[in-house]
Amino acid sequence: MKAHVSPKSLVPGADGDESAGVIRLSSRPALCAGLVTLIFAGALTAAVSLAGNDSSTTTVAYIATAALLIVMAVISLLTAGRNAFIAYRLCAAIFSASAILLPAAAVTR
Repeated sequence: MKAHVSPKSLVPGADGDESAGVIRLSSRPALCAGLVTLIFAGALTAAVSLAGNDSSTTTVAYIATAALLIVMAVISLLTAGRNAFIAYRLCAAIFSASAILLPAAAVTR
């Protein structure tokens, strides 16, 4: 057994296919990173919205968050579209809709 491959007993659901178990293990940090990124983007948008000032900082924060959501929508479309779980397939549409609403909020402020 290679050093970088986890033993099958430590990988939940690995039925003898070592590569599938390693892929499951390596996707968890990516999910956590995506979740932390979304939480940060939401917190940033909420913070600038609650600050309530009509400055260029608010507009830049909205546009930067919209750009981040577009990038995440593309990544989600390329990766989660192959997944059978419907919530993963909806991510790209939800990210895109949110990315459209943020610049609209920046313009109407």
